[in-house]
Amino acid sequence: MSPGSDREIHRRRNTVERRFSRLEGFREIVTGYDKTAISYEAAVTLASYVLRARSV
Repeated sequence: MSPGSDREIHRRRNTVERRFSRLEGFREIVTGYDKTAISYEAAVTLASYVLRARSV
């Protein structure tokens, strides 16, 4: 392992954790109102699109 690899892993993990934290702002996703995996995936996808649109 190269010395910088731990730093890269931490950077990527931090990015993923920040994205999940932003998704938690959507109540429907956190409380699990969706009954099926497909509707949950659709809600997460839609929330991701909304967050992306807000950041542009």
